[in-house]
Amino acid sequence: MSDTDNNNQAFMSALVTEHFVLQSARGGTTFEASGRSSIYLAAVSTSLVALGFMRSNDNSGAGPFIAAVLPTLWILGELTYKRLVDLSVEDLAYLRSIQKIRTYYSQLTPDAAAYFPTPNEIAGTELVALGRRKSWTGILFGVASTIAAVNSVLGAAAIAIGLNALGTSITFSAIIAIVIAAALFTAHVLHQLRRHRTDT
Repeated sequence: MSDTDNNNQAFMSALVTEHFVLQSARGGTTFEASGRSSIYLAAVSTSLVALGFMRSNDNSGAGPFIAAVLPTLWILGELTYKRLVDLSVEDLAYLRSIQKIRTYYSQLTPDAAAYFPTPNEIAGTELVALGRRKSWTGILFGVASTIAAVNSVLGAAAIAIGLNALGTSITFSAIIAIVIAAALFTAHVLHQLRRHRTDT
């Protein structure tokens, strides 16, 4: 076997290994994103259940509980959101590298292209980078946007509760909360779009 054949064989072995490593890394980002979002949502749900029990039994401790827990949950949500955006950017970087390897595979033989379709041939699937979709609305269906939506509502609710405690009417507090929630969620979406356009 010639040196060229040995080099080609070594390259293919390295390429297959790299493909496996990249796919494993993508799996790691998915696992971490799932774990982080689950922790945050569990914290929110258990805190709301605890608040419900507290208000139904004795309302005296609800104020300090809300003052301590809601800001903490909001901070946890923002940290979770930030990491989820980072993970989505990392995932797309891994995906682009995998696409390069798939493109090489598709050129090995004349028939190989049928088994390794390009992103354009399967538009709308995960092989189309999130930040490069024809429509920006693809951002709205990611895990980071889900956490952003929950956290935006949580933050707005905390502000509404604070305003109501200061004597503001429930109606006015609710209107302010809706505006703040919409503004927060919009800011999160714009942040994601900017990250995907600059970092991917």
